[in-house]
Amino acid sequence: MKKTIFLVLAGAILTTGVLAQKTGSRTDKKSSKAMSNTVALGFSFPMGTFNRTHTAGITADYSRSTHRYGNDAITAKLINFAINAGVSYHAGKSTSISGYEFRYGGYFTLYAAAGIDYKPAMPVNIVLTAGPVMSIYEGNTEIGAGVNLFWSYFLSKNIAVGPGISFKKQSKTDALWSGTIRASYAF
Repeated sequence: MKKTIFLVLAGAILTTGVLAQKTGSRTDKKSSKAMSNTVALGFSFPMGTFNRTHTAGITADYSRSTHRYGNDAITAKLINFAINAGVSYHAGKSTSISGYEFRYGGYFTLYAAAGIDYKPAMPVNIVLTAGPVMSIYEGNTEIGAGVNLFWSYFLSKNIAVGPGISFKKQSKTDALWSGTIRASYAF
């Protein structure tokens, strides 16, 4: 008797849970509630050889991907085209060479990139972009290539936070890697 009552209750609970699920496609809810633009501000932390010569810096960027941003954004496609542009600045560190103080110059970068926006879950966006990078170091300007991978978790309808990693390469320098922590505002 106890076994039968337990099975009936368990079956009722499971049936209620299953029937309460929405069975429509991802496109049932209009994606127009989602926003297409974000601006982000964050801190950039140099890694590897870049860390030996420069300090943590600041970064700002703009991203666009049609109707992809927001904590309640439901999209028809998991992957969409994205663009990303931004700037970053790292101050140089001081070091002693042969008894003399030497200070590395500030490192300023400006980039524009295109790539993909992957939305695996409602509050999460992962953006992978690649494109040209213009770097200015001690008055010298050089063009190179860069790749950015940013992850955003939406805390509210408009505010997201998340980490990222950037790779920049010019012809006459080592590859420059930096990690970022960003806060984004979607509109």
